[in-house]
Amino acid sequence: MPGAHYSKLKSEKLNIQIRSSTITAERALKLMPKKNRFVALGKYSISCPLWFTKRFKKINRRQLYSWFLAEAFGLVLAELDRKKYKVISTRNWRRSRFTPAKDILKKRLRTCGTMALLTAAGLRSLGIPVKLIHGYFKDPKEKFRHAWNEVYFPDAKKFLPLDITRLNYAITDQHIKIKECVDWEELEGKEWDVAKKYKKVK
Repeated sequence: MPGAHYSKLKSEKLNIQIRSSTITAERALKLMPKKNRFVALGKYSISCPLWFTKRFKKINRRQLYSWFLAEAFGLVLAELDRKKYKVISTRNWRRSRFTPAKDILKKRLRTCGTMALLTAAGLRSLGIPVKLIHGYFKDPKEKFRHAWNEVYFPDAKKFLPLDITRLNYAITDQHIKIKECVDWEELEGKEWDVAKKYKKVK
């Protein structure tokens, strides 16, 4: 779906749907689909350390599912907190996408791509299907490569977008979706060379 994006109306509807979800995390986890390819781990996510995924199992499941997800995002952000640790960032998209989860945590490599990967690994350890989204963020002044997640909501019976780098994790009409992945390994090779894809975004 090259060039797909969320219109202003659609993005607001999606954000409202997330905020208005009344299902509890406990109920949501019981209703997760038994078979879904976005629960699998791949080349870069499979190395996620057990100590990290165990933290996701300790999140209070009695609260709303949306709040549960916010806490999960908080676990990722806490490990890459610039105020607490010496955090590394990079504009090299290959390093952002093609760094194993264990190395992301060890080096504290903070990019949109690494945070999306850690989010997916942590939530999938609970059986929650999560998509990795590869695309762009387009604001009035510039366009830049970007990554975020789409997380399955059982009450909506569909995946809803959440961006760990944005206020309230909200999606906007400036998010341009190029490809959805189980793991960033799906971007390896010339077909998904972002420099070439970038030229097609207007």
